[in-house]
Amino acid sequence: MNPSIPGDSAIGWLRWAAIAAGVATLGLMLPLVWTAVLAGAGLLVLVLLLGLAAAVVQALPWLGQRLENALLSRRKAEARRNPIEQLQNELLRRAERLVAFREALVTVGGQVESIAQMLSERRERDPAHVMERHQRALDRLQQFHRLNIARLQQAQAALDDFRMLIERKESEWRIALAIDDASSLLDPRSADALLQDLLTDTALRTVQERFNSVFAELDVQMSSLDAPTRQLLEPTGRTPFAPLELHADAGAGSVR
Repeated sequence: MNPSIPGDSAIGWLRWAAIAAGVATLGLMLPLVWTAVLAGAGLLVLVLLLGLAAAVVQALPWLGQRLENALLSRRKAEARRNPIEQLQNELLRRAERLVAFREALVTVGGQVESIAQMLSERRERDPAHVMERHQRALDRLQQFHRLNIARLQQAQAALDDFRMLIERKESEWRIALAIDDASSLLDPRSADALLQDLLTDTALRTVQERFNSVFAELDVQMSSLDAPTRQLLEPTGRTPFAPLELHADAGAGSVR
């Protein structure tokens, strides 16, 4: 993983640090000012201090802008070095979610078997006992379980395909980046061209769209209000899956 890069808050910290340093400096120089006042030179020293303070205040916006530009350049450079890291992180998150789905369906499957066994035993003991309402409820549970087992298998296949494609694209990107580092003096724009090739890759887009579609359908079905798995999934802290996309940012490349 890439090390975290400080954000815009660093600029605020710089400003507060400069103000604090100015106040501390004035505090340390108060004895000198007082001594100068007693010696008759206090006005000159005070003017010099005020001039210094004004210069620091005027320089703060410039320093902040310089820091902001440096941070932006670092963010862009970091995104260029690994434009698919966000895809890798999302792949891990959805793999964990798939485990939760599977565990919930295993629990529901066990409950379905238990209910079916209880209904069968009851019919054997009392064939005249009408159990149509219970049977309809069992049929709905069985249908839910069967359909979502199929969706789970589709999601697992989509996850495996996407993982394989990410591994291939990362390998291609690392090789291309090494080539770019060697030829950057000849063509400084070659890195941007490599990123554009990655972003517009048809195979990546196709697998990505299938990946998003299958997971969205499974997530909706498993977490709907009337789904028997809803309460089983709530402790995992579910957050809806947003469509996963790659975007270019300001010519340097970023992943969102």
